[in-house]
Amino acid sequence: MDPLADIVPLARRELERARDSLARTGWEASERVHEARKALKRARALLLLLPPGRGARDGARAARDAARALGAARDAAALAEVVDRLCRDRPESAPDLAPVAAALAAGVAVREAPSAAALECALGAVALAVDGIDTASEATGASFAAGLRRAYASARRCWREAHEHPTADAFHELRKQSKAHAVHLGLVAPAWPAVLDAHAGTLVELGAALGDEHDLGLLLAALPSLPGGERCHEPVVTRRDERRAQALSLASRAFAERPRALTRRLEALVAAARSAPAAPDAWERVRRRLAKSAPGTVQE
Repeated sequence: MDPLADIVPLARRELERARDSLARTGWEASERVHEARKALKRARALLLLLPPGRGARDGARAARDAARALGAARDAAALAEVVDRLCRDRPESAPDLAPVAAALAAGVAVREAPSAAALECALGAVALAVDGIDTASEATGASFAAGLRRAYASARRCWREAHEHPTADAFHELRKQSKAHAVHLGLVAPAWPAVLDAHAGTLVELGAALGDEHDLGLLLAALPSLPGGERCHEPVVTRRDERRAQALSLASRAFAERPRALTRRLEALVAAARSAPAAPDAWERVRRRLAKSAPGTVQE
């Protein structure tokens, strides 16, 4: 595969997109936060492809911190949404969940916009992330394949950890690493869309299941402080456990290959896309994907 020459400017572009989203006028606050967090997560995922030196590590941590600074407003809305879905999926529990839903909806109205302090913290972290990228750009001799293999191996370890020790922290780590792998795979998916888009689709489903698991965990922690929350524990736990089981099933397919085998397969597909006379435009699609932007497969 090609060197990482395109990854540093691509990650910088995502950080600039996050900064511009936060400062944009004419958008609802929730939309600005949503777009900024997506861009920050894409930037962090791209930085994971770089050699594990100080610059890449510092940039990834700063991007993570920026997303966290914006998390409170997102979490309030996510809790309201997950209760709404739970009411639709389990109508028999809707009467018990109604007071919780009303309280959360009121909370969203109060916390729709991030505080000025949160915005300042996020913008400061974005600046630090850009500094980290500037340092990381000095790295030489790195390869996309090495970064992909390293990140995929980390995601695979997280899947096994969540399977063996199904804690909230284990599933949270699996969620982060799965999102990163979705970004990485999306960069080369144009080499053979019929095959790689199916893998990417599994990662989208996995991200949705892990997102629900995360939000249901937040809801469980919030229930004691919400009106009528004591009556809602059982349906929330049941749904969380269902989503955990679905996530583990999806992850068993998404991360079935060993890291070296996956990397070799993708290297071969990219090489074929670059040279095959029957598909001369496939490599150009990969090049355009790298030059344009990371794919929008990372979800909240």
